[in-house]
Amino acid sequence: MSISVKAQSFHAIVGMHRSGTTLLGHILQRYPSLQVIHEPLNQGYGFAGIAQVYPTDFDPCQCERYLGLLEQALTGTASFVKNVDEDSLSKAFLRRLIGGRTGKDLAVFKFVKILNSGTTPVFKDPFCTLLTSAFLERGHRVVALVRHPAAVWLSIRRMGWTFDFESFACNEIFEELGIQVSVADLQGRAEIEKFAYLWLALYSYLDRLKSCPGLMLIKHESFCQDPYGALAGLEKFLDLPHSQKARKFIGRTMFADIVNTDSNKLHVFKRDSRKLASSWVDRMIPQDEVILRSICGEIVDKYYGKWMPF
Repeated sequence: MSISVKAQSFHAIVGMHRSGTTLLGHILQRYPSLQVIHEPLNQGYGFAGIAQVYPTDFDPCQCERYLGLLEQALTGTASFVKNVDEDSLSKAFLRRLIGGRTGKDLAVFKFVKILNSGTTPVFKDPFCTLLTSAFLERGHRVVALVRHPAAVWLSIRRMGWTFDFESFACNEIFEELGIQVSVADLQGRAEIEKFAYLWLALYSYLDRLKSCPGLMLIKHESFCQDPYGALAGLEKFLDLPHSQKARKFIGRTMFADIVNTDSNKLHVFKRDSRKLASSWVDRMIPQDEVILRSICGEIVDKYYGKWMPF
């Protein structure tokens, strides 16, 4: 692949939704040399014309298209989703004016870049997960969040989210990863099975890349139990200075009294993170755990050593 101008170097935060990517994005925003850009490949409110969910570098055409969109947005122009059903009138106006959250983030990056040419953009986007190999080949650094599938499932079930595999980026992805299931077969499965196979695909893919020097895998549970230690490792990986501001943000958000919430609020940052890490153990429906373990168990063992890591 080739582009007409020198590509802007960037970092990426990837991993399945509900694995801690948004919190990590908020933490990294505390570093003056970074500017976080939220979910540009989100079909709902990111760039306009996103045709696939979780585009993958297994498909050369998809890879070139979406890498091109990301790189062009940093050095040139981008088009954004203009209509979101749940927007209020004021949000709808702002979305058309600046492109919503993604457009605002990009505008801030370009302004800050004028003041500080050393500013590095950070794409915080779970939908970029299956482009990680291509990012690494281009010399970009990637931080991937891993969270136990049982914990992720409880969070997704609370939100009432569903997944339609008809929009999955690459029908051959399961075959490429050696997973014995077809996209057509998954369409008729229960939501928990769809989720489990999506988790399996994302983390089987990342497991193949775990030895790449440009990739840092962070387990959500480890980050929750020792956030300051994890942050120190992240600073070393991304060549960042020690940040007291980032540590104060962690202190305000990860050591609260709340563990779980029954609300459908998308993000509840103020939690007791140490208890949150293992809170799924006592809340899991046994039948659901059997399903998740039968599908995801082998890859869970690779990341955690055993199904129940606590």
